[in-house]
Amino acid sequence: MKHLLATCERIGVREFGGFGQGVVALRDVKAGDTLLKVPLEKWYPMSAGNAYDTYNLSRPDFCERLIQYSKKLDTPVIGKPLFVGSVLMMVQLLDLVDNSVGDVRDHVDSIPRNIDVPIFWPSLDSVRGLPIERAILEQRQLILSTYSNVVEPEFEHISAPKFAWAWTVLLSRAISNSKEQMPFSIAPVLDFFNHESNRSAPGFCHHWFDHQKKEFVVSALNDVEADSQLFISYGALNNADLLRLYGFCLEDNRDDYVAIQMDTRSSIRCTQQGVEFNGMRDPDMTDSHILFQLEKTLAFYSTNWNHEENYVHKLISGETDILKNCISKYKR
Repeated sequence: MKHLLATCERIGVREFGGFGQGVVALRDVKAGDTLLKVPLEKWYPMSAGNAYDTYNLSRPDFCERLIQYSKKLDTPVIGKPLFVGSVLMMVQLLDLVDNSVGDVRDHVDSIPRNIDVPIFWPSLDSVRGLPIERAILEQRQLILSTYSNVVEPEFEHISAPKFAWAWTVLLSRAISNSKEQMPFSIAPVLDFFNHESNRSAPGFCHHWFDHQKKEFVVSALNDVEADSQLFISYGALNNADLLRLYGFCLEDNRDDYVAIQMDTRSSIRCTQQGVEFNGMRDPDMTDSHILFQLEKTLAFYSTNWNHEENYVHKLISGETDILKNCISKYKR
């Protein structure tokens, strides 16, 4: 990573309070300026493509077992190849921790060994009963099940805690965009950009993959002053997903929403703009029924208010404001 940063005169990596490490502008930047290019030889060593080529050749039985296991998972078909690539990258990452050299060693050493995300929390009391609790427990179960059924029988030297760490690294640092056919990779330096949902925010950057040159590129979307932190978007994620996957929430997250299951066929998504339906709305479901569910959910949040100033407090505060806004609109 140091070698790659040496070629990037405009950016560096620095500690930011509340964010951990992030990318900083070393000098004034103009909108449209190219800030980073990660060529093939830098991102490919820690990619799903390289992991598959490596283990399909050295451990074909493991790859086949993993593929068969993925077919049993209750996940959309499009997610199965991503799941297979993810597990292969996790195993590859743990192998690189022990055996990498050169620039790859430098990159691996830059990855935090302690990551504060909910799957590692000793207690989930602060989110008890909230939708995020179920998502965390399901994630823990998937990690343990994948480890015990697929990874442990083939790699006895990989412990469950190490595999969970690799899983979290992948969720929090890997780049992937199937719509744009972006390679699934942990790209050096690019993996240090923190998230911002507001494209007009100072320091917001656009990142993409140049298919012709086979390189990741980051450019400034707006003018940025020197010593300012630079951001990219991880996607349209609400605060619950940000907390579960990355360990933080945003104070003003324009992508935030609250999901409420209405019946076995439909659910609603509550945003600052109002209520949206996911799936078919039951013709018998009246506005009064929806309002009742909104008020019931708000009452639960009110009785489980977390007064400690932390990310859970931000999560509950933001979702409470959204529910109040939706209730207000339904009462008009």
